[in-house]
Amino acid sequence: MTADQIVDNYLTAIGGQAAWLNTRSVFMLGKKKGTEETWVRTKVEFPVEVPFKLYVKRPGKFLSVIDSPHGQFTSACDGNGTLWFDSPAFGFQSQKTKGDNTNFCEAILQPLPLLWRARNWKVELKGKKRVNGKEAWVLRVTPGKEDPETHYFDVASQMHVKAELSGFGYYQTWEYSDFRAVSGLTFPFKVFARFTATEPLFEKEGTTLVEQIRVNQALDDQWFIPPNQKPAGQTSLTHR
Repeated sequence: MTADQIVDNYLTAIGGQAAWLNTRSVFMLGKKKGTEETWVRTKVEFPVEVPFKLYVKRPGKFLSVIDSPHGQFTSACDGNGTLWFDSPAFGFQSQKTKGDNTNFCEAILQPLPLLWRARNWKVELKGKKRVNGKEAWVLRVTPGKEDPETHYFDVASQMHVKAELSGFGYYQTWEYSDFRAVSGLTFPFKVFARFTATEPLFEKEGTTLVEQIRVNQALDDQWFIPPNQKPAGQTSLTHR
């Protein structure tokens, strides 16, 4: 078995590369609990389960809406290079990205191995390891000059079940489970994430539980526009 074969098997198992590339949008709803990291690097705590909705649309549009007891937290990519975040606690923040952020904002529409191949990242097979009691292939992925990542693919199901990322002063672990097929594509309906940092020292974790996914639903481009750029009189999110 080679690293390329493991990636090919995974892509086939989740619906096939062509099906994912032809997917124009995904809508999700469910619940979150714990720490949520926004696109503008703000960490938000949800000590109880709170409902969320997630909208992703090509090209480069992303919108996450979390309804908490303290108000609504919204983070988004507008499709034109702007990332923005709005909440009762932190107010409105935005930043313009350098270069093309399409892959970043469309992440849920593009399985990671497609990004690895598009950017010609080095992918190496590093043997096997047990993850949550099951045998998994271990792939070491080197994204250019950045620190290598470690990804685990279940030997039996071919699913991507765990990812480990690290950098200067931080370490992240992601675990994926409860895989289900929706419109020919396979998604994890449970995602657990742990964030560890050394400066300052802290460890946080969060869980996302997906309840529903709809593929290729019509999504209005207006939903992704930052509040300060919406037409006069349009101040709320009309998709709720």
